[in-house]
Amino acid sequence: MPLLTTQFRDALQRVEPTSDDKTNAPKAHREVRDALASDTQLMEWGLDPILIGSYARDVSIRRMKDVDVFGRLWDLPDDVEPDELLQVFEDVLVDAFGKARIARQARSIQVGFADLDGLYVDAVPVRVDDSGDVVAVGLLLRVNQEGEMSRALISGRVMYHERVRDALLRHLEKDLGPVALPQIPPSPQPFTVAEYFPTPGITPYHDPRQHAVSLAYVVPVSGDCRPQQDALDLAWLTPEEALADRIQLEMTGGHGTLLRQAMAHVGRIA
Repeated sequence: MPLLTTQFRDALQRVEPTSDDKTNAPKAHREVRDALASDTQLMEWGLDPILIGSYARDVSIRRMKDVDVFGRLWDLPDDVEPDELLQVFEDVLVDAFGKARIARQARSIQVGFADLDGLYVDAVPVRVDDSGDVVAVGLLLRVNQEGEMSRALISGRVMYHERVRDALLRHLEKDLGPVALPQIPPSPQPFTVAEYFPTPGITPYHDPRQHAVSLAYVVPVSGDCRPQQDALDLAWLTPEEALADRIQLEMTGGHGTLLRQAMAHVGRIA
């Protein structure tokens, strides 16, 4: 029975939407709904947009590629033709999101949002001395869905229309607090590109939820750092301590490999 429980949990992770999916889907719905609700003509026609489809019924599976918004018009005049009505919707959405993101279909308008699986960033927070040498590495302590403790780097998605630098700042502040004071150059350069696969063994990087590409950075922080969100602890270790076998065994998904590459990049290991 324990084996079946583990297998079911793994299978569930492969089909359930990611936490980012669950954040992005209602956000996309709100953006479309607010754009439509801002139009005077549609509101005069009694527009009442609702969320429909698999996400609304809480039965959606990965990969979530769309969110369906249905626009009910309670006071639409009888003489408004379907093509005319669709044109009004299209004009409103083009004004809100730009023509490049809008595609008119037979009976609906498609608004393009970023793919829900895509580009991520990994960040290795470090402390440096006066000469710029790395003297400590910050590792988060998290609990996974199986209740197991693991050490982790800072990771997160790059959102639609977001610069990589802004994504790094957002995730560092989300996990380390608003006064971590990360020092990120105007045009940050990754020390490696990690390709995560849902199937173990293809690369050193494994994410059972999705196939994703991540840009990895070493980021010095100079402020007060405290674990946020779902992190239980933040430990500052010397590079030698962080690379010890005991700590490496606590890191999953390839984060241990990323940490070794990061320390090689800053000259702390050969």
